[in-house]
Amino acid sequence: MQKKKFSQYLLIIFVVLLALANMADASVKWKLSHHRPVGSTIDVDLKKFAGDVGKATEGRVKIEVFPAAQLGGSEIVMERVGIGAIEMVLGYPTTTMDPRFDIYNVPALAKNYDELEKLFSHGSPFMNIIHGTFAKLDMHTLMSYCVSFVGLGLKHPVDGMLDADTKHKEKIRTATLNSFRYPAEAIGYLATPIPMNDLFTAIQTGIVDGSYGNGPEVVYLQFRDVIKSYIPIRAQSDIFFLVVNKDAFDGLDVKDQKIITDLANKFEKNRFKIAAQEENNWLKRLAEKGTKIHELNEKQVASFHKTIQDFSWPKLKKDIGEKFFNDAIKARDEALKK
Repeated sequence: MQKKKFSQYLLIIFVVLLALANMADASVKWKLSHHRPVGSTIDVDLKKFAGDVGKATEGRVKIEVFPAAQLGGSEIVMERVGIGAIEMVLGYPTTTMDPRFDIYNVPALAKNYDELEKLFSHGSPFMNIIHGTFAKLDMHTLMSYCVSFVGLGLKHPVDGMLDADTKHKEKIRTATLNSFRYPAEAIGYLATPIPMNDLFTAIQTGIVDGSYGNGPEVVYLQFRDVIKSYIPIRAQSDIFFLVVNKDAFDGLDVKDQKIITDLANKFEKNRFKIAAQEENNWLKRLAEKGTKIHELNEKQVASFHKTIQDFSWPKLKKDIGEKFFNDAIKARDEALKK
């Protein structure tokens, strides 16, 4: 009799262990890529997000974070997320994927962090436009991630650099995106697309005289030894998007989809709360290292934004597509009214 009971206990233990093994096998494991360095604010935040997801889903969704472009640059990884080769990425879409993606970079969309939050928060009419563009490429947008506004960094002070309408002979590095090239041209500089990895040497050797489109964190961490004047024009922002392969997300239980969505919304809101303060902190650190910060008054900011908008918007409307551009600007205006 005791032998029979012992066999029954063994059978129960075996069934329990088998069930636990099946539960473990049922969990999904996602790779999450980003291009910022190990230990950066983004890296810390994403590792916390991954840990929170694992905990909240009781291990059903496990996310491993790969920083510093270990899986490839943002553009490459985002394309791989679209085809399902990698599950997640925090990065920026480019016009090589779809010309309409330049809509989120349109300059002078917002003049402060309150307006940025209205535009890029979950459920915003403008953000819905971006969601729809990602969806067409089989990606589901979980959140935007606001780093800061961007500005103009110069190796040396330039005559008239605080006047939006002065023409300059200096060459300024910009990203290859027209949405960043046009603003640099609008304020009178010679826009020169150069890969980010080559920028330090390009400034150091005089190939270019500065860079437009970097936030103070990037300038401090990578270029503080060669950029000695920084103007926070704040016509554009350093915004990234956390996206997941649509099939991977749709394959989750509805309960886990909601858990991840709620956590992403929480992270998104928190970023907007602290982004302005973080920008100020990085500007302060830059100043402490010898970079002169040229803060603009309200009239100067308005002048820069108007000059940039008047020059850039007609060109971007043609690049992106008139109907899509107009619909997005209408959604932007609607979002800012709320």
